[in-house]
Amino acid sequence: MNPERKQLNQDMSHLHLSPLWEVLHALVPQKPTTPCVPALWKYEQVRPYMMRAGELITAEEAVRRVLNAARKDMLAGESEPSMLDTGDEEQ
Repeated sequence: MNPERKQLNQDMSHLHLSPLWEVLHALVPQKPTTPCVPALWKYEQVRPYMMRAGELITAEEAVRRVLNAARKDMLAGESEPSMLDTGDEEQ
């Protein structure tokens, strides 16, 4: 590191500032990595279940009648899957 940059780092350290450009390469990988696998929920396949659920669960029984697109292979915890909530909030 050149002396001017080193001095800059020292001069701003009392404010708990540090140059991100010196560590960014370690924080942001060249290629994204994720355990996620793409999934596709087709409306034609999902609609019958939405309609059936709408008939079986009344608005009084549920705060929101929403089907979650939940990935079983992406468990957030022991019993709760990671999910995408596609429902619209009603005001």
